[in-house]
Formats: sequence, structure tokens, C-alpha cells
Amino acid sequence: MLLRRLSTLYGWRRLISPKDINSKVFQNAGRHEIQQVEKFTTPVLIFPSKRYFRVSPTSLYEDADIGSENAARRNIPNILFIRNHPAYLDLFFHYDLHQVETEITHPAVKNFIAIARSSPDEHVFHVKYKGEVDALIASLQELTEVELQYALFHLRLFSYPKDKVGKVKFAKIWMPFDDECLRRGVERKKWRVPISFVYANLWDLLLLGSKSTFHWIVIKTCFRKVDTLSREKFVRMCQCICRAKKLPKDLKLYNVEYNITRLMEDSERNGRRPITMEELSAICTVFYKTKYPLQTTQIVIDILNMCIDNSKTISNASVTAIFSGLCISRRLHIEETVAKLLNAMLPEVPRLDLNACAALLLFASRNRVRNAKFLSAIADRLEAEKNNVDARDLDITHIDWLARSFEDLDQPSSPAFKTIFTIMENFALAVQARSSFRDVRINDEESDEDEASSESPDVKDESVNDLIAKIFQKRLIPILNHLAYGGVYPRSLITKALSKEYLNTTYGKSMYTYPMEILRLDQEVAPQLSDYTGQRLSEKVLGFLTKTFMTWVPDPKQQKVHGFEKFSRNVFEMTGDILGDSSHAYFCNVVPHFGTLDVVFCTNKSGQIVPVPESFKGKQEYQPKILTSEDLDGGDLQYHAIITYSWDKLIFGTDEPLGRFNVLKGKVEKMGYKIYEISYNAWINKSPEDCQSLLRTVLRDVLVKIPKSEIENESGRLSQV
Repeated sequence: MLLRRLSTLYGWRRLISPKDINSKVFQNAGRHEIQQVEKFTTPVLIFPSKRYFRVSPTSLYEDADIGSENAARRNIPNILFIRNHPAYLDLFFHYDLHQVETEITHPAVKNFIAIARSSPDEHVFHVKYKGEVDALIASLQELTEVELQYALFHLRLFSYPKDKVGKVKFAKIWMPFDDECLRRGVERKKWRVPISFVYANLWDLLLLGSKSTFHWIVIKTCFRKVDTLSREKFVRMCQCICRAKKLPKDLKLYNVEYNITRLMEDSERNGRRPITMEELSAICTVFYKTKYPLQTTQIVIDILNMCIDNSKTISNASVTAIFSGLCISRRLHIEETVAKLLNAMLPEVPRLDLNACAALLLFASRNRVRNAKFLSAIADRLEAEKNNVDARDLDITHIDWLARSFEDLDQPSSPAFKTIFTIMENFALAVQARSSFRDVRINDEESDEDEASSESPDVKDESVNDLIAKIFQKRLIPILNHLAYGGVYPRSLITKALSKEYLNTTYGKSMYTYPMEILRLDQEVAPQLSDYTGQRLSEKVLGFLTKTFMTWVPDPKQQKVHGFEKFSRNVFEMTGDILGDSSHAYFCNVVPHFGTLDVVFCTNKSGQIVPVPESFKGKQEYQPKILTSEDLDGGDLQYHAIITYSWDKLIFGTDEPLGRFNVLKGKVEKMGYKIYEISYNAWINKSPEDCQSLLRTVLRDVLVKIPKSEIENESGRLSQV
């Protein structure tokens, strides 16, 4: 065994170069660093606990250059931990020089391995390799299992094609390998699950996990047996799904969710080793990559409790993966457990990297849980590292997450906001300068500095839309919204982001794929610039997006309405009664896309309540209620708006709305309304008398103008209801 180990190390040193070890893929692993130790000849993985874990050098080599399509690239420590765990050794491919030298005898395979090692910068479909490649494909059925595996492994050593023509040529080479895997594993039923996972690993390394038919068959086969799979096979199945990034329509990820509890309790029932945080992170990554939300409250609570118990040792990669997956779970009532989690993770903030902090903070934000000490700790980290933060240290996605979280849970005047704005502005300046494109990571790929510097300005100008889209990966528009929240408006980027060319490049040519952030940018940011003459959304796109994301006013004849709509309707009806006439109040959306329902009423110059003009009531429901001179009756009318908030728009344990709704208040005030606020939590479960008292308190400045006799008569009528 020792000789095999030494031969493996020797073979690896022949294959890998120092450039691979020193690449930013390994340097970007957070606090888990790959270092060269004098005592050893191979890299070791150093964890925060300062314990040394030997890792397979070939594992490092296999994962060193897998390209941007690899979903777990930034979670390399987790990948290495799982693939080198004794329980997983037979579920991954492991390079062994001893096998290469003793078990590979077929001349076609030997020749192919030789050219793969000697020409890693060229494509396998190059004309000068045609003879060796054709000979290998013709002899696939004659190969042993070991020979087929190493042929597949060395296929990935060639340069991966980026253009469509190259990918078509490459497909003509790898498809025969796929057919041979199907013939052996499916038609002849020769392979059991472990060997199938080995081949699935090889297809993953080729970046073909979503295209290989055999890879899909492995997923489907395991999915049919998911209720009886061992923990190791279950985790490997999850990793395969992550590489595919989706499931066939006839398979639902609920089967994975349902079995999480079984796997977590398996060690307690059968005396097995406890599930590790790395295994749990691999399972949670499935939900993030497939965008399938966890729906079971108890499962999420169990995962959070496990994170609390392991808060002292959980790695950066595990934190990032677990909470990225939990962030897309359904709105569950887990706020108390989230509060405990933040308290447990507070002492660990100094050792966590900023990507892990961003994922953890976004999870807290989505569950509306604010912990002032936790926010302060992350703000201190940002302040200390703001001059060193760039695209290699903090992913653009996580910058968006940090900004969104602080926007919801903190105040715009806080130091943390200023630091985040500095980071985001640096990205904006890098894009605007254009000459700095090569200094920004493009789609997680490192560009060669010599090649970048040799590009002509004309080439960069011609592809600027594509480059911006790749750099920001759909995060440009959210970041522009965050910058606007702090009063920063990069005009050229706003124009670029709202242009049809950029939207087509980033989101596709169909408006049905546009997210709400585009609507926010057009309706909230651009109007703040009085002299803005840049791009805006067309009337058609604007109308569609508004109708898609707005909360519609419930029909009075509709009997079944959910809690928030019922609450808003009650506020509307009681406001009309208090004001003396139901026609004095109007139920609408002042700013439709914010998801609130508002009650509007008017007063004249003397402060008396007057009916809402018909010109105002005639506005389209999906359009912002911008006040015209006709609505204002020549300036004689003052409009008032009661904004109602649902429970999910309030910070947990308070009646304070999330930060982004401060933007709503500011926008409504700038539109000329005087605003009042009523929250769902303050209204619900109260008697009519208490609700009336609350509403009168909110409207006390208006009610002082109403004759006392009218108020007493209306109060008596309400008490009889």
C-alpha cells in the first residue's frame, strides 16, 4: 500500500505543475489554505483547528482546472474532505500510477495517454491527433474497466472548447465514450452503484454532467432507490445533481428533502458515525443549485441546530453552502432558532471569510432576524478588509447579499453601508473604466494578463455588453439599486443596465425572464435623477413586470382573501367610517411593485376631509399614482396615504418595516403624499374598538379638523357593529 501511495505521489508530480498549485482556485478557499510543508512533498489542507489532513494530490489536480461550470468550485475544501474520506474512496475516481504502468496494456490507450500528457493546451479534435483518437474510439469495446476509466480521465487534460463549433467537434469524440458507458452499465447491467459513481465523477470532471446520458441514468437510478440509499451514496447522488443543476420533470427534489431526517438520525439508531458538516453542505447545495426550496420546518430547524452544535468547527465552505441552500427555503416560522444561530456564530465571525458571512447574514435577513452585535461584527470585518477586498476575495454575488442584508436590517447612515458602497463602487468603476476589465474575474475564470494586455481597445468596446454581463452575472442591476439606496447613481451604468442589448445578453430576449430588480431600477432609481435622459423600460415591459410583481387590490365581492388582504381591507373600511363617508377613502396601490396596499384620502387647504377626485380614481391599478395638477385641483388638495405592511415585511419581534420599505416611504413622500403606517402585527387579533383606537391615534393630526359631533356619531355607530 505504501509503495502504491508513493507511486501515486510520484505520478502526480509528473502531471501537475507549480502553476496549478499556486493558482487562485486554491488561494480562494477562504481560511482553508493549501500550503507546502517542509516535512512533506505534497500539499496538505490546513483547517482552522490547525490539524493536518493529508489529501489526495490527484484530487487537487482533478479539481484544479474544472472551469466555471463546476458548481462547487469555491467549496474545494468540502469536495476534498468528502472524496478523501475512507467511506467514499470507492465512489470517486482516484488516479494511481501503479495502475497506469501495470494494468493499461492496450496500445490505443497508451498512445492516447501519451498525447494527452504532452499537449494539454490543444484540443483533442485537432487534426494531428485524429489517428490516435479514431483508434481509441474504434477499440472502446475491447478496453478493460481500468483502461476505459483512464482514457476518460486523460480526455479532460486537453483544452476545453469554448466556441460552438469546437463543442460540436468535441461532442463527436465524447459521445462514443458515453455510449460505451451506457452499454456496459445499463444494457449489460454489469456495473453496480459504486462503479457507476466513479464514472459519474469522470463525466463531472469533463464538465459534461448535464449532457452525458449515462450521468443522467445514474441520477435516475439512484433517485428510484433514494429511500434506501446509504448516506454516502445519497451524498454522491446529491453531488451529481449539483453538477447537472436540474432534475427531469418526472423527478421531484422532495424525495431528497424527505430523507434528510433519516440520514441525520441514522447514526443515532445504528451507532454509525455522525453526519459531518461537509456532507450536510453537499446536500444543502442541491437546493441552491436546483432552486428548489426546502418546505419542511422541522428539517430546517434540525439543520440549524446542527450548525449551532458545530459552530466552533464548521468551515467557511460549509457555512457558505448550507446557508446558500437554506436562503431559498420557503418562508417558515423559524425566527427564534435563527436568533439562537446568530448568537452561536457571533464569536466565529473573525475566523469566517466574507463569503460565509454574506451567506449567513442573507439567511438572517430573509428570516427578518436582526442581531445588532452580529451586524456590528461583520461591519468591523468589512471595515478592516475593505482595501483588500476584490473579485478574488469576495464574490460579486456575496457583495449583493451583504448589501441586501444591511439594507434590510441596518440604517443607511451606518459605517457598514459606507464600506459596502465603497466595495460596490470599486466594481462599478472597474466596469466604467473598461481598461480594468482584465482585473475583474470574468465568470469565475482567470484571464491571462499577457493576453488581456495585448487586446486592442476596439475589441473591448465591441464586446462590452457581454463582458459586463459576465462580470456581474445578473448582479449589476441589484447592486445599482443598493447604491441608489445610499444616494450613489452611476448614470452610465444605469443607462447600460436598462438598455435592451444588456437585458437581452443577461436575461434573455423574453421579458418573461426579467426579475423584479429591473422594475425597481426603472421606477425607483432613474426617476431620482432629474436630468436623466438615458434608457428606460418600454411601456409594454413596464406594464407586464408591474402586473407580475404587484399586490392586487382584492375585489370587494371576493369572499376568500388571505390575511394581509383582509387586514388592508379592514383598514380601508374603518378609515372610510371614521372619516364620515366611505367615498372619502380610496383603496389602491400608490407604488404597485412594492407589494403594499394603501388607503388614500384627501384634505383641502383648511384641513377638512373631501372626496377623492374621480381623476385620481381613474388611474390604472398597475401604474404609480403620480399626482397631476388635475388631481391636486390646482394645488388646493393634500393627499394622504395609509401604508399597510404585512407581517413578512417587518423585522422579527418589532413593528419596524424592513429597510427597503424606507425607500417606499421616501418615494411616496416625494410624490406629494403625507404618509401614515399601520403594521399587520399591530392590528391583528384586536377587537374593533381597539382597531378604531389605533387608527384614530395614527390619524390624530387629521381628525382634529373634523367636527366633534361627527366623530361622536361615528364612534357610536362603530361600537354597535
